[in-house]
Amino acid sequence: MRTLNEWATSGLQPDLTVLLDVDPADGRRRRTAGDAAEDRLESEADEFHSTIRGAFLELASSRPATYLVLPADLPVNELAARILTRVDALLASAGRGAA
Repeated sequence: MRTLNEWATSGLQPDLTVLLDVDPADGRRRRTAGDAAEDRLESEADEFHSTIRGAFLELASSRPATYLVLPADLPVNELAARILTRVDALLASAGRGAA
């Protein structure tokens, strides 16, 4: 994943990546809850999604200062509050003030 991300971004590294972590089976239930059809990647087996999830979690654990991993099943207002707290701290450390 790291190599693919570096290639896709020409080596550009974000100050923060927010990773909403979801179990593959829960993700499938969310994707298929409405009328939307799954695309080619979305229709892959849960094992594929587990592998991709593991790769992203490994990336996050290797760079904890630049990743914020949150459980995707948190209420939206809780997700927003946690993200805002992290962004505010990042901006403050850069001397840019709060978001």
